[in-house]
Amino acid sequence: MKEKIIENASELFINQGFKVVTMDDIAVHMGISKKTIYQHFENKQMLIDAVLTKLFVDVNVEIEKIEQMPINAIEALVALRNIGIRFTKDQQSPVIMQLIKYYPNSYKRVEEWQTKHLEQFKINNLKRGITEGLYKPDLNTQFIAKMYQAGITAIFHSNAMNFHELNQLHLEYHISAIATPKGIQILHHILNN
Repeated sequence: MKEKIIENASELFINQGFKVVTMDDIAVHMGISKKTIYQHFENKQMLIDAVLTKLFVDVNVEIEKIEQMPINAIEALVALRNIGIRFTKDQQSPVIMQLIKYYPNSYKRVEEWQTKHLEQFKINNLKRGITEGLYKPDLNTQFIAKMYQAGITAIFHSNAMNFHELNQLHLEYHISAIATPKGIQILHHILNN
C-alpha cells in the first residue's frame, strides 16, 4: 500500500503541484481513507520526501539507460533534458518552484541529488563529447558541468518564461558554447528534427 500511495501522490504532485495537492486529494484519488495514508506517512512532508526518493531512483535508472545507449554526447544531453521534461510534464511553472517556496528542505534534497548525480553525468558527457570530437578539447569539465547546473538552477528559480522553453534555450546556448563545428552540425540536425 505504501508504494501505491507514493505512486499516486507522485502523479498528483507532478500534475498539480506539491502545494496544491492535499492528503485528502490523494485519499480521494486512490479511493482510500486519509487515515490509511497517515498509517504510512506521518505528514505531507514525509510523503513528499518519499516521492522525491522514488523520483531520484527513477531518474537514476533513466540516466543509466542513456549512458548505455549507442548515441553521441550531444544526443545524450538532449535525452537528459527530455527526462526533465517528462518528469515535470508540460507546466508553465514547474512543480519544483513549489518545492523551493513551500518545502525548502525537500528542495535542498533535490539540489544535493543534482550535485551528486547530474553533475557527474555532465562531467562524463563532456569527456565523452571531447573524445568524440563534438566538444572543444580544452574544456575544464568540472567548471563547465557546474556552470550548466547553475543555469538549470537559475531556470528553476525563474518565473519569466515557460520552464521548458528556458530549458531548451539553455541547452542550445550550452552546447553552442562548448561544441566544435562538427558538434554544432549535430545540434542543428537535432533541433531541426
